[in-house]
Amino acid sequence: MKKITLSTIFLFTSTFNVAQAVSAEDQKQLEAYGWIMGKQVVDGSVAQFGFSAEEKEFLVKGVMQGAQGIGSSPIVNKEAGDKLESFLEGKATAQQKHMEAEVAKQSKLNKDNAKAFFEKLQKEGKAKKTGSGLYYEIVNAGSKEMPKADSTVTIDYVGTLIDGTEFDSSKKRGQPATFNLGQVIPGFKEGLQLVGKGGKIKLYMPSELAYGDNALPGIPAGSTLIFDVDILDIPATADKDAKTSK
Repeated sequence: MKKITLSTIFLFTSTFNVAQAVSAEDQKQLEAYGWIMGKQVVDGSVAQFGFSAEEKEFLVKGVMQGAQGIGSSPIVNKEAGDKLESFLEGKATAQQKHMEAEVAKQSKLNKDNAKAFFEKLQKEGKAKKTGSGLYYEIVNAGSKEMPKADSTVTIDYVGTLIDGTEFDSSKKRGQPATFNLGQVIPGFKEGLQLVGKGGKIKLYMPSELAYGDNALPGIPAGSTLIFDVDILDIPATADKDAKTSK
């Protein structure tokens, strides 16, 4: 863990006086900026150090005193600074361990739920399974022009969790995604090679073929992902064919 130093905590500021009066509109904007700054500092500290609700009250009190210039800095010497750094490092270490334990717990729960999900999927008999554990349903096989492991593809897709929660959708954004298959998660790389241009496929990816035990925004650790994908184009293949014909 990166060592916490006071230079990473305190911002160096300079003060200046403005002769003219602050307009009502400027007051409104300054208060809005102050609110945002205060919330970012406090919420960020709570997330990083895992402060309790009671500890947060003292943190806010200190922020207010510092902002209003009440009293003098409590860091009066090196000993006081070292003591604060030690306190914060202890809090950060404990918070990191807590978060790791929470992620592991969430991952296990999601993987346990995935077992039941895939058992049901297999019994239904609609989806096929590859050797890697990827399940898929080909809705439309598309043309004979198919992506390869290093192909660039343009697709429309909707991604959901097994409970139906949608975490991403190029269709909602109104903008198809273009990427190289060598740069995506294993389930995507394998699954998109199973249909051709103009095809449509539904992919069921166990966490091992997706993001594993990593937690991402909208995707909890250990999540099985479901993608409905339309392959709109394979531009790199088209370019290669054009060059070959010349």
